[in-house]
Amino acid sequence: MKKQTQNALIGAAMLVGAPAAMAKGAGTATGGKGMLGVNHLSLDEMPGANMRMCSNDETNVTGSNLVSNDLTIAIDPFASSYIELVFTVSDIPANDQDHVLFLVASNKESLSPQIPTPRSINDFKLDMSGLEILAIYDVKKQSLMHQGKTRWGQANPAPTSKVSFKVNLDTATLPTMMRNGENVVYLQAAMLRSVDYSSGSFDNMILSEMDKLTFAQNDCPGQFVAMDSSGQFTAGQDANTTKTKNTTSNSTSSSTKSGK
Repeated sequence: MKKQTQNALIGAAMLVGAPAAMAKGAGTATGGKGMLGVNHLSLDEMPGANMRMCSNDETNVTGSNLVSNDLTIAIDPFASSYIELVFTVSDIPANDQDHVLFLVASNKESLSPQIPTPRSINDFKLDMSGLEILAIYDVKKQSLMHQGKTRWGQANPAPTSKVSFKVNLDTATLPTMMRNGENVVYLQAAMLRSVDYSSGSFDNMILSEMDKLTFAQNDCPGQFVAMDSSGQFTAGQDANTTKTKNTTSNSTSSSTKSGK
């Protein structure tokens, strides 16, 4: 299914050709206003097993993101055969139609969008020549339930969810890629209705911002965040731990919160 999606995206880009550069994403379905889960998504990364995520307060963090959009990932591919990275996509509102959610990766960014996405306020910024589908999931439809009024208020009938998943990095190919200077990957999350996916109508996608990950060997130059063996996030400076925060360690999870 990943290969099918990859080929379909490339085919869509070839069909639209040059006019795609003129179709800037503006979220026309909602008048261009930023509505998370309606005309754009948010993509965040967190460290999994056997890696450190280097933090830099000066790098860009968009309004809907928890962490920077430009991160350095410190790993030792020779120390462990299992290195994982955790991704979280939000917000996904309850909907009466099935959707497909996928994470797209490329080793290059494009100077102009190669697929027009008028429903999304974010452009498709990845270069097609290095495109790969890193993950793909079905997002099933969800019925809305009536929410009655109470003394304390009334709940929004449309809950939203976050989808989290882990990617096991390939320690067989990463060392060679890092030695050859191919240590940067650009990522975007995308979602569209299942009927649009089946028909190849990828111009109906909504997209996250583009994130950039740079892989570096061994330690971070300064502050870092890591996940310890008990599934807790640990922040520190070099080898000095400063604080911890609990987190879950499920392979694929979905958490629901009240809609905004």
